[in-house]
Amino acid sequence: MILATVLAACGWLLMLPPINKQTVFRDAPMSQWIHQVSFDTAKDCEIYRTELGKVPVPDPVFTQSIFYARCIPAAEVPIK
Repeated sequence: MILATVLAACGWLLMLPPINKQTVFRDAPMSQWIHQVSFDTAKDCEIYRTELGKVPVPDPVFTQSIFYARCIPAAEVPIK
């Protein structure tokens, strides 16, 4: 319950799709996506998502997961 309250207080969440060593599961249900970081506004989340995509990452699967990252209103993210 505390986690739900904390997430609801944050406006937007940057979510990454789940991955394994070789695959990005971009069609996985949002409840399986990974909460990366929280933001007060959608604009701040989108700026961060865009900048994150510019950072060189040696793991091509993680790079692909960043490409599919989404900014989601906290209230729409199902709690695990």
